[in-house]
Amino acid sequence: MSSEAIYVQHLIAVLHTDERSYSLDVVEYQQEGEEQEESGYRTHQGPLNSGGYLHIQSFNAIFQQIVRYWNISRDVLNRSSLALEIRVVAIYGSEDMPTGAWRTFRLDLSAAPAHQLVPHSIDTHRMSSRRQRKQVLEWAKAIEMHKVY
Repeated sequence: MSSEAIYVQHLIAVLHTDERSYSLDVVEYQQEGEEQEESGYRTHQGPLNSGGYLHIQSFNAIFQQIVRYWNISRDVLNRSSLALEIRVVAIYGSEDMPTGAWRTFRLDLSAAPAHQLVPHSIDTHRMSSRRQRKQVLEWAKAIEMHKVY
């Protein structure tokens, strides 16, 4: 791990249903306090230093935020096999192209009390090759275009 800071541009949550995928940038909703119930959120500004982390929301809160934002019906959620993908778009050091990572989880809405997440794989996938970084750039462009509309 390098000692250089990274700048997190986007933290994109993607809810995959049988019908389509729903994306939302959730980096703007970081918890200000350490309590899970704390309702105040703020936008992250500045670099994320080596060993640092962003504390955002719980997976359930992210899921609920996507459902509310896109007005996804309970019927669609109940008849779909669901997956929640988390994507990170970041700028590292003085590099021109963004770097990224992603991880996908299967969602089971029938599990109580607040659903169940099962990772598709053991690792988070890093996007560091030139071709992969172009894909990360496309993620960033798509989420920025969505914010415009």
